[in-house]
Amino acid sequence: MKRGSARNSVLRACPDMHICIKGHSIDLELKDVRGKPSQVQLKILDNINSWGCEGYLVYPKDWENIKKRIEEVIDG
Repeated sequence: MKRGSARNSVLRACPDMHICIKGHSIDLELKDVRGKPSQVQLKILDNINSWGCEGYLVYPKDWENIKKRIEEVIDG
């Protein structure tokens, strides 16, 4: 095992975006139309949601819904 490789693999599995608005946490795993999440990414999103935060797997077709959700949190 190369030095630091375990740390790098954990970071690779973390969602691509972490958004915190007024203490509200939203994490986004972004994929292109051909992208497929790993099992680790899906488990992390599941954990995020079970902790009372919001975690989403986002494809381009989902972006308008995600923007709407972020605006809802901003508007309170």
